[in-house]
Amino acid sequence: QAETTMYNHIKNLRTNIAQLEGALVSLDTQTAAIKALVGGYNFSESQFNRATQAQRQMGSIFKPIVYA
Repeated sequence: QAETTMYNHIKNLRTNIAQLEGALVSLDTQTAAIKALVGGYNFSESQFNRATQAQRQMGSIFKPIVYA
């Protein structure tokens, strides 16, 4: 469900921005378990997994810890 939702949103936005990509991480706030992890828009276009391989600013790394 997470993969389909992200794909549809990016597909709609790609009409304005051609090479748009994204990542999605969904956490259970009670247990901090990872519920969904989506690393990009289309694996055949780019094999880079933005959810696990991208380098982030410190604020972005810290947010899941705060929310969990």
